[in-house]
Amino acid sequence: MTLSEQIVYGMVKPSKYKEILELKRSRWIGYVIVMMLALSVFSFAIPVASTIHGFGGFKNLFTNTLSDFEYSNQELNMEKPYKMTIGMVHVLVDTEYDTLPNDILDKDGIYYAIGKKSVKLVYMLGGSVQAENDVDLDLLLTEGFNNQTLCDMIPGIYLFLVLMFITTAVGQFISHGFFSLILALCVNSMNKHMEIGLSFGKVFALSFYGQSLYMVVSTVNNIIGILPSILVTMVGLFVTIHFVTTALISMSKFNHV
Repeated sequence: MTLSEQIVYGMVKPSKYKEILELKRSRWIGYVIVMMLALSVFSFAIPVASTIHGFGGFKNLFTNTLSDFEYSNQELNMEKPYKMTIGMVHVLVDTEYDTLPNDILDKDGIYYAIGKKSVKLVYMLGGSVQAENDVDLDLLLTEGFNNQTLCDMIPGIYLFLVLMFITTAVGQFISHGFFSLILALCVNSMNKHMEIGLSFGKVFALSFYGQSLYMVVSTVNNIIGILPSILVTMVGLFVTIHFVTTALISMSKFNHV
């Protein structure tokens, strides 16, 4: 069975889960890695690449789009305010304020709000502040920091984006893995009652495979935003449970009598 077949069967054929679970553990690990990287490409890499292409690359952004700025005498001064959004991350720069007030943050997401004397990291959800942290700019910037300094940092920025991509993939695994663990704890009782004989590790893998379709649909929906997230989550939960229970029934010895 090829990796592509693993992924397709995981999304649409729970009757094939028995064959999938008989593969070596390394094949399941490979499936997880590929799926998490694919989800990160859709949820992080594509939006970020699109945004970077939109402003013509970082060099064009720092030298042509951004107005001239400089950090001196413990103050940042920029001729015009600037705002940029990459996915759910918003960068605001307005040196009319020493510290940017929260009432100008009007969308959900993570904000890097930069004022004359501080940068504020804010997490907004449902129109309200969920977390906030202020850092003085003199702890982050050196005297004379300006547009050219940012240009010199471009290689480091790309390295940071690569690390963010990997972090996104790890976050995807933690999120889906936690749900798989909760589901596996419930499903394992069915496994024992139906005398299927799966180890808990395989029950966990089964629960993970059962999420395959939901993982893809929810990620695409988060990008396009066609359906309410709560609706996708509820339907995804139902489909995942249906796939897992269907797979268990097909593996039950009572089903083959």
